[in-house]
Amino acid sequence: MTRVSADLFHEIKLKMPQGNQAYWDVMLSLGGNGWNFTLNDVIIRTNVHSGGVKSYAARLVKAGYLKITKREAPKGAGNRKKYHYTIAKRVVVAPRLLVDGSECQPQLTSYMWRTMRMLKGAFSSVELAELSSLEDKHIVTTTFAKKYILALHEAGYLKLVKVHRSKQNSTYVFIKSMDTGELAPQIMRTNIVWDRNVNKVMGAAEFSEVAA
Repeated sequence: MTRVSADLFHEIKLKMPQGNQAYWDVMLSLGGNGWNFTLNDVIIRTNVHSGGVKSYAARLVKAGYLKITKREAPKGAGNRKKYHYTIAKRVVVAPRLLVDGSECQPQLTSYMWRTMRMLKGAFSSVELAELSSLEDKHIVTTTFAKKYILALHEAGYLKLVKVHRSKQNSTYVFIKSMDTGELAPQIMRTNIVWDRNVNKVMGAAEFSEVAA
């Protein structure tokens, strides 16, 4: 495996805080104590194309997470109205919303992360998959659970307590001091674990097999 260079590692850290969670984090900060903000305020702080922020804000308004408090009429020909927003519903995890504002189902990693944080004893991939699955709705496979466990173990979240010939039956315990928050760490395409709670890469930054 090839270790990520210092320059690439720095670039990764700069690029990570983007997407809906980053937009929402900025909105929460700007909208603290009931303050108003514009989407341009968010765009400047996230350094992204305005389309993504505007699309997400429209869904947040439909879902009731954002409230439009003021509409400024355009001063010149061709200018669009400027909207001012405030936070209507404050949650830590960025809402995952469809175009019509309805809620998306949580990602499977969220179920596994929540389960690991709640478990007091050791668990295997088979047990994690079973405990994290929602009956008749979302099924976490043993293969997916194994990949997530291996990635979090390498990143320092889990301790291996018993090795089994079949990796899916090896058991691990969750290291309580690594309970960084309710957001599930993400497995990136370079097999990097990005923790959105503390905004940093956890464990060794190396290229290897992508976790599904």
